[in-house]
Amino acid sequence: MPTTADNRTDDSRLAEERHHYELGNECYRRGDWKAAIQHYMEACERNSQSPAREKLDMVYRILNFYNKDIYGQ
Repeated sequence: MPTTADNRTDDSRLAEERHHYELGNECYRRGDWKAAIQHYMEACERNSQSPAREKLDMVYRILNFYNKDIYGQ
């Protein structure tokens, strides 16, 4: 019988959330914004209370700041 996201235990979902959060942090440190966003979003899907939500907001603020500078706004 295949395992679905709904059948996973809470511990498993939290472990996956933590894994994606840490991968997002690694990508964040490297400046790989696209990968960081993807991992933070994965973490948030597994746990809506994840600290990844705050980091995701931070990445979006950084990108918005950079984009304004590029276009001279």
